[in-house]
Amino acid sequence: MRKLIVTIAVAMFLATGFSFAQKTLKIGHINGQELLSLMPERTKAEADIKAFATQLGKDIEVLQVELNNKINDYQNNEKTYSDLIKQSKVEEIQNLQTRIQEYQRTAQQNLQQKEADLLKPIMEKAQNAIKEIAKANKFTYILDTSAGAVLYQSDDSIDIMDLVKAKLGIK
Repeated sequence: MRKLIVTIAVAMFLATGFSFAQKTLKIGHINGQELLSLMPERTKAEADIKAFATQLGKDIEVLQVELNNKINDYQNNEKTYSDLIKQSKVEEIQNLQTRIQEYQRTAQQNLQQKEADLLKPIMEKAQNAIKEIAKANKFTYILDTSAGAVLYQSDDSIDIMDLVKAKLGIK
């Protein structure tokens, strides 16, 4: 939401044709998502994230098999159990279900954190390259067209994708 408000304010500012002390605004744009997808580090990070998610999934499967075994055991032997054993087995099954739900919640949080940790340096690298290109080429603003908040893009806006790719050594 904040990005949208800032983008709208910038667009309104630019639409008025107002400039500071006759300074000409130089505006560039880049598709940030496309840039990130082209970075080789992204491929490695995605593979690491996928491997981590796969391991978490296997852990959940093990717990699910254990739960299914306990349920089957209970159903197959329920008639032979005393009321006390039945109660104990039901509690055991319920506790395992709760543990599985808690593990799934924690696993999802851990996966999101792992993704953030792995993608943060890649995003920072891209951001730094964009800033360096912007400074070297005296851009006033660089807009991210993938953010979905660019209301208008003039033909005068310069696509800096090739400059950033060259800076990052991406072909």
